[in-house]
Amino acid sequence: MKKVLLLKGSSNYNVLRYWIDSLAKGFEKIGVETIILDTIYSSNEQIITSLQMDVDAVISFNGIFTDQQEVLNQVVKAPYILLLIDHPIDHLGRIQNLRDIDILTLMDRHDVNNLETFGLNVKNTYLLPHAAIELSIEPCDKKIDILVSGSYSDMSNYKGYINGQSPAIRAICEEVIENCLADTNKYYIEEFIEAFKKRDIMIELRLNETPEFVKMVHEIGRYVYSVNRLKVIMALADAGFNVEIYGNNW
Repeated sequence: MKKVLLLKGSSNYNVLRYWIDSLAKGFEKIGVETIILDTIYSSNEQIITSLQMDVDAVISFNGIFTDQQEVLNQVVKAPYILLLIDHPIDHLGRIQNLRDIDILTLMDRHDVNNLETFGLNVKNTYLLPHAAIELSIEPCDKKIDILVSGSYSDMSNYKGYINGQSPAIRAICEEVIENCLADTNKYYIEEFIEAFKKRDIMIELRLNETPEFVKMVHEIGRYVYSVNRLKVIMALADAGFNVEIYGNNW
């Protein structure tokens, strides 16, 4: 690999923008020429021209432009490397559009099974957990005891969605939530499928075939994650630690 195009987009507190800059530095250290396309400050013409460049790969976090199948198929000639840093359920449409020459990286042991559960078969799939940017080796004083970065989600919104379902479906949702909150080793997608099996209902979560159930699983997962995130923060605060939180909606 001699030249890559890195796509920089928007993200909460600009974290993915910083990561692209650090990724570029890493590539340059191993002799790979990097071109960064800042999609926020580029015109459509500039974007199309850049995507058509003769490079060895186009790389982005979470798959910028892969939701536009026409752009991916007709404009991007090089392999597209989608570095997924969110749960696959948040980007099923983008993953579904990947071509045989493209590459998908996942960061969680459950995610390979998740792709199969959602009926997605990506030819080139690899595990790439989160890494860290280079830090200064010079000693410095610690200014923050515990830092939490991540947005706050209002649990009542998810509860409202679940309560709006039929009694039978609501019972399944509540069962999954209860099981997952009682035991953090339990995974909500597996619990959701198991809850249907217990009722002799065979369900396959396919984006194009059962979008209503895919949405339901998404809402359950968000609720479980939100409750657990708040539990951790409150436990740290109650134990007397000084916690600083950065993210939307806190």
